[in-house]
Order: sequence, then C-alpha cells, then structure tokens
Amino acid sequence: MRCAPRSSARFCDMPSELPAALPGRRTVQAALALGAGACALGAAALPFAAALLEPAVFPDPRIEPPFLDVAAERDVREGAPLRALLRAPLRDGFFTVLQDLGPVWLVREGPRLLALSATCPHLGCAVRSDGKGFLCPCHDSRFALDGAFVHGPSPRALDPLPVRVESGRVLVQPLRFKPGTRERRQL
Repeated sequence: MRCAPRSSARFCDMPSELPAALPGRRTVQAALALGAGACALGAAALPFAAALLEPAVFPDPRIEPPFLDVAAERDVREGAPLRALLRAPLRDGFFTVLQDLGPVWLVREGPRLLALSATCPHLGCAVRSDGKGFLCPCHDSRFALDGAFVHGPSPRALDPLPVRVESGRVLVQPLRFKPGTRERRQL
C-alpha cells in the first residue's frame, strides 16, 4: 500500500477499495426499499386476493336466509299483532354488524303462529296495525288479521314468512317478495 507523499499516515493505512464481499451503502438502501415496497404491496393485495378466491373455495349458488330470533313466544298474544324487527348479522369486511332488514308482524291464531311481512304487496310501503287488521297508509289497502286481502289496490294478501318456535323463542326467515304482482315471487 502506498501513500501519497503529502498525505498523513492515517489515510495510508486504509485500503483504497472495499472488499467485494461487503455490499455498498446504496445497495443496502435499495434492498430495504424494495423489501418495504413488496410488503406494502402484499398487504394491499391480500384483501383483493381473498375476495377473488372466496367464491371459488366456498361456492354458494343460492344461500337460504337463516331463521332470525325476533321475540319470545309468550310476548305474542292472540288478537294483538306484535311488530318485531328483523336484524341479521352481516359480515362487513373484517367486522360483523347487525343490519336491519325491516319489520315483521307476528300474529297468534289459537295454537298457530303467523309471521307476515310488514311490506305492502302493492308498492312496498310499510304496513301498520289498526287493531282489526292491517292498513297500508300509502294507498289504503286493507288486510285482515291473518294477512288476507280485504280491499284496496294491493294485488295480493300480505306475504307470509316461514316461522318456527325453538326453546320459547320465535324465529322468522327473512324473505323478500316482488311488489306489484298478483303472484308471489321471491327476490
């Protein structure tokens, strides 16, 4: 190793080139930046990949809606319709929230329990109870306590919903039907 004639001895002792085995500072910084970028890209692409692969892994051509707990059986009294709210758990990204699916009318006729959609089959307005039956305030369609059509522009009776009782709780399956048609078509 040679030193320049005017240089100090301190610089003469250092090798003029670094060994080839050690990477340079810029190479290390470039590798760190590339690794951080790859991690960020992977984190951003993971939800998209999961959304694309989920239908392939879990094929569901038509899922039947689950029965939802709406009331205690003892709360449904004969001759007094009970308005209950259908709330279903909905997976929203990483969270599960309760979504309101609308009201339903529960009616007891002796030992039989009925669940009627609170949506008017005419144009989809909310139906309310008037003590003797049900009334649509939008166009004055009237229905009997069992949901049968009485009079008005509604093309059919109130839509019945599947209902069952388990362990003293009333469970209703939330179904939706196309309004404005004589025949009942599920959406």
